[in-house]
Order: sequence, then structure tokens, then C-alpha cells
Amino acid sequence: FLGMNFKKINEERQALNTKVDSIKQEIQTTEKKLASLTIYRKKEKKAVEVQFNSEKDQHIKIEAGYLVQNADWKPVYKVDVAPDLNTVNLTMFAQIHQKTGEDWENINLTVSNAIPVKGARLPEITTWSLDIARPQPIAGRGKHLGYSRKAGAPVDAFEMKEAEADIGEAEFAGALKKEMPFSFEYKMSQNLSIESKDEVTLLPVFTKILTGEFLHLAVPKTSPFAFLICKTTADREILDGPMNVHFGSHFIGKIFMEEKKAGETFDINIGVDRAVKIKYEKEKDKIKETFFGSFERNKIVREMAFTVVAENLKSEPITIIILDSIPVSRTDKIKVENVNIQPKPSEKNYQGREGVFLWSFVLKPKEVKKINISFSVIYPKDEPVLGL
Repeated sequence: FLGMNFKKINEERQALNTKVDSIKQEIQTTEKKLASLTIYRKKEKKAVEVQFNSEKDQHIKIEAGYLVQNADWKPVYKVDVAPDLNTVNLTMFAQIHQKTGEDWENINLTVSNAIPVKGARLPEITTWSLDIARPQPIAGRGKHLGYSRKAGAPVDAFEMKEAEADIGEAEFAGALKKEMPFSFEYKMSQNLSIESKDEVTLLPVFTKILTGEFLHLAVPKTSPFAFLICKTTADREILDGPMNVHFGSHFIGKIFMEEKKAGETFDINIGVDRAVKIKYEKEKDKIKETFFGSFERNKIVREMAFTVVAENLKSEPITIIILDSIPVSRTDKIKVENVNIQPKPSEKNYQGREGVFLWSFVLKPKEVKKINISFSVIYPKDEPVLGL
């Protein structure tokens, strides 16, 4: 009896805790909105004076334009990959954020992907100087306080929630595109009303079908999974921004799309394919004898060997790319010798990264392929080695 009642009370308590957390989130959201509305803004009133000289009375039409602050837009993408891997549907949304202080009522909205000229100054080149690295002051010691800023993707207020509700598919209402000499402008197809508040408005801009190559990518040293990716090319319309990836009816995850030049390739991560097994095994790691006669040498020789195993458990062949690396010495005190890689990589120093290798091959159904990598590292006995 006590056990049953304790279980019932505990379940009710958990439900109440969940409800309390939800209410706290609503309170925080409301407080944030209230704070944004109560921020003091200095009101300004400006007038436009027009002098018109004419010999007779006549009716004229005057249009005045003005610039406001605290209004911007960012691109947000949704990628739909068909389960048969035949098509990739890319949709770009405009995420509008406006806190200008005045509500926009029944407006014609146009967004542009033009890059603003900052300061109207052309870029300049400076002297290319080389110097010796010097230790930087540590925060809290001395007069200068150091700080660091972690770079990352901008915070995105847009999250796909299609998995939470069964929403019927409506006709896509895209924007009207106008090509400019250096950019594109997108005029929304209908008039809009957007309030001035600390929220975002999401508007569809365009949708297009991407063509690309579907293949698998594996980096065994850092991840035990094989990822299904679509390698496609960018065009002038695609800007940088968060990209929400859907596979069939399932939301896979969010990636950040960095801005690419027209024609430059980029990869869309569709997710982990568990029907492709990847193993990374250390076969050898030992210190070789370093005696010369009866005298011990001041060098250490460390022999290492690794094996990458890729297995296709699917019923159809796949194309897979595998990336791996060997250590690269940055000083003459450390040497990497006796490098033996079988089979030979398809590409060395991948993307200009020294010591990084790429293998590309087709795996037949149930086929297993191995990559063997071995090398020796020679380094001073009494000095620590970073990265080994």
C-alpha cells in the first residue's frame, strides 16, 4: 500500500515540477518582452521641406524615404531530402527582426542580399610582418586583462516544429526575385504587418531543387559513425545561415551553412547511417630498444600502427570517403619516419592540410575494406611531446 501511494505521489510531483518549469519559462519570456517594450527611446520628429517654384497651381506627388535602426533580416534554410535520395529541396526563409519603435502596417516588404559598404572605404593592404611569439599577459595579473571570444554560429530563433504537429502542406508563396548588378532583391508577394517587438517573423523567400551526389563520409579517428551526406554546389542566392535538415518526414538536425562562392561545393549532413560500420583499431604502440652497445641513446623511437575497417551492411553498393591523418613534426627535434600506408590514399594533404589523407572507394554489399597505417616517431628522451 505504501509503495503504491509513494509511486502515485512521486508521479504527481514530477508532473507538477514539469508544469512549474513550463510556467517559469513563460514568465521569463514575458519579462523579456516587457523589458524590450519599456526601454527608454528618445523620440525624434523630423520634417521635410520642399520648395516648389511654378507659374501656376498644380498637383504634385512627393515620396520621401528614410532609414531606421534596429531592423534586419537573416536567411534560414530548410532542406528536405527525399527517402529515395533522388532530390534535395532547399527552401530559404527570411527571418525578420524589427524593433524600430513603430509598427509596420500593410507594407510592401523587400529584402536584399547585397553586402553593405562599411564606411565607404576600399580595403587596404599592410606590411606582411613576421615576429617571434611572445607570452601574452594572463587575466588578473598586471594591468592588462585578457579576454577571449568564442566564435560560433549566430543564435537562431527559428526552430522547425513540424514533428510536433501534423500540419497540412500548403502552396508555397515565394517572393518575387529581381536580379541586380551585384545582388538579388526579393519582394514579398503580399502586403505585411509586422509589429515592433523583440520577436522574429519568418517569411518564405524561394525554394529550389538541388542536384548533388549522395555518398558516405567517415572520420574514424574522431567518430565511429559513417555519415550520409549530399555534396552539392552553391549559387549566388545562397547566403550563410542556419540550415534545418529533414529526411523524409523526420527532422535530422541543424547545421550552419557558411557562405560559399558561386559554384563552390558544400556538404549537407543527412545523418548517421548505422548500416555502415566503421572501426578504428590501434594495432601497435611500443617503444623500440634504443641502446647503442652498452650506452643508452638520448632518443626514443615509438612505433605505431592503426587499422581502419569499413563494412557495408546494406543490400546496395555505396560510395564512401574516409579521412585520416599521420603526425606532422613542427620541429627538427621530432621526426616521423618509416611511413607505410596501404592502400595508397586517393588524395594527399587533403584541402591543403599536411598529413591528412583521403580515400574514396565503392563498397559492395557486405564488403569489408581495411586501411593500414604505420609509422615511427623519433623524439628526445627527456622532453615532452605534444600531440602524441
